[in-house]
Amino acid sequence: PYTLVNLAVSYMNRDDYREAQRYAAEALAAEARVHGTESAMYGSVLRLYSQVYEGLGHADSADAMIRTAVSLLERVLGTEHPDYWRAMGVYAQHRL
Repeated sequence: PYTLVNLAVSYMNRDDYREAQRYAAEALAAEARVHGTESAMYGSVLRLYSQVYEGLGHADSADAMIRTAVSLLERVLGTEHPDYWRAMGVYAQHRL
């Protein structure tokens, strides 16, 4: 999934959110197959995917996805972990 995530980020950096969405979806599916939907990496990919949705103008979907990511990362990693706080930062950006 890491390569797919890197491709999604690369397309996001080019403001090509359609292509980013393609790779984020593949990364999420791959992570679910490999580690399941209760893994920290799954939560991190959800965070990325929420940013893609935000870039596509789908604020409601982005908000729902980042809420899911924050909740998952809190359960799996705890509130002291940097990945949890990265997700909280994205959540805060969605709220602005």
